[in-house]
Amino acid sequence: MHELGLTAALLGIIIAIGGTSGLFGAFLAEWLVRRFGFGRTFIGSAVVIGIAMLLIPLAHGSVAVCSAFLIASQLGDLAWPVYNISERSLRQAITPDRLLGRVNSSMRLLFHGVLPLGALAGGAIAQAMGVRQALLIGAIGVLLSTMWLVFSPVRRLRELPHEHHSREKLNYRKDTELRVARDRERSTWPTSRHIGTDHTSQRQPPTKSHLYLASFGAGDSTCCRKARSCARN
Repeated sequence: MHELGLTAALLGIIIAIGGTSGLFGAFLAEWLVRRFGFGRTFIGSAVVIGIAMLLIPLAHGSVAVCSAFLIASQLGDLAWPVYNISERSLRQAITPDRLLGRVNSSMRLLFHGVLPLGALAGGAIAQAMGVRQALLIGAIGVLLSTMWLVFSPVRRLRELPHEHHSREKLNYRKDTELRVARDRERSTWPTSRHIGTDHTSQRQPPTKSHLYLASFGAGDSTCCRKARSCARN
């Protein structure tokens, strides 16, 4: 504010323009994908974000010129929701359901984990070279990071790979249902304790060994009592 000569009210208006742009971007995301294709929309939004960041350190001159640079930068906030929606949609489309939680947690760890390192690096550069130079280096870094997308197969995507995801999801559902059916079938198998006591099962006839042990009469041993019980059944 002091370097560019902006008032608090003017800065608040410029920031409000950025918030409104982001709201419009959320509504335009689906239309942009249908109009230009998924790959172009995804990469284009990343490039617009980098250019919008580049306009902030380039702001100079009178209050009107500085305000024009900053307003143009805030209008670039329209690309943020488009980029976020596209990035998360692509991640969910190409990741199997059983791995989606791990992939999301890994992405959040990588993104938020480097924020403290970036803050330390930005503070060191700003102290050594100045705030404007630190902002310029950060914006150039964002633009360079989009080169991974420009030269990747993502740029050829017209739409999300729903077919692959649906096939993977269907196979996973079939495997899950088969596993549940097997577990249910195993849980209904009769055990040795249920034989002869389940009213729906057929009683087993006594074998010769059971009759031989029962013929000893009034023995008090546990083995004889079990043999007589089996012989009665």
